[in-house]
Amino acid sequence: MLDRATDPQFVAACRAEDLDPDLAARRVESGTMVFLRSEASRHMTTFRPLLVGEDTRRKVSALIGLGPRDTDRQAIVESMAVILAAGPDAVMDLTTNPQGVALRADLKEIVGIPLGACLTYDLFANPRKKLSRTEFLERFELGLAPGVDFVLIHAGINPALVEMSEKSDRVMPTTSRGGGLLARYMRMHHCDNPLIEYFDGIIDICRRREVVLDLGDTFRPGATADAGDELKWREIQLLAELRTDALCGGVQVLCESGGHMPLHRIPELISAYKEALGGAPLWLAGPMVIDNGRSASRSVRWISCAAGNPRSTGSAR
Repeated sequence: MLDRATDPQFVAACRAEDLDPDLAARRVESGTMVFLRSEASRHMTTFRPLLVGEDTRRKVSALIGLGPRDTDRQAIVESMAVILAAGPDAVMDLTTNPQGVALRADLKEIVGIPLGACLTYDLFANPRKKLSRTEFLERFELGLAPGVDFVLIHAGINPALVEMSEKSDRVMPTTSRGGGLLARYMRMHHCDNPLIEYFDGIIDICRRREVVLDLGDTFRPGATADAGDELKWREIQLLAELRTDALCGGVQVLCESGGHMPLHRIPELISAYKEALGGAPLWLAGPMVIDNGRSASRSVRWISCAAGNPRSTGSAR
């Protein structure tokens, strides 16, 4: 492991946030901050790494990707000039077909900022196929091979939570496509969530590649009436346990939350989730305060350091 406090890229990221490198390094070790830079990116001279967490400004990530029937990677590559001109702090690929790995390789050559990927879509595109541990982990590592800096997996769901959601009185049981894929997979194969079952292997791969793990949620509220319910809290508890395992395994962790919330409850709920997750940096999926209608926040997500941070300078709207 590199001494982060003397790593030139880490020091540059600290300077951009006006942070002491020794203090920032301790926060990364404690899990209240993450340093978005994979082993592959460490050797790229034009790469701009990112610190997310305690006492840093809020960050905005652009979401891009190909749909189930889209194969034109060049269209995404060409659109990146416009996206990067808008100044996102990171880019995440949400491709939902087998082109994702190749697209990430294309993007890695041009984005120059942290690149994320949702590997739930890679792994469970064909939920009818039962994956062995070996095949699962091989496919997981293949998804990171283009140089991904942070990886989103929908870890906040298991058979007990699927059953709980089916019996809940929620307006919308889940808003998560990845969660829906996993629920179907678990029902079809009468098994646990492979992202949990093989979590030790995921930790090993992420540690070796220096990839930040983004523990994605499934039960963020899809309607303000569902905000702060028992199902969401059960998921938070599950994510907190997985975060502890990852930190003990030497892997940095972001946690996902957010969803639709009444405006006056955002400070209460986000602060409570953050505390329950041990101060982990939060990736907040929006929009936050509406139940319907079109919103620019559908095209971006927050990577948030702390609710109400006075040093925060930007947000998704």
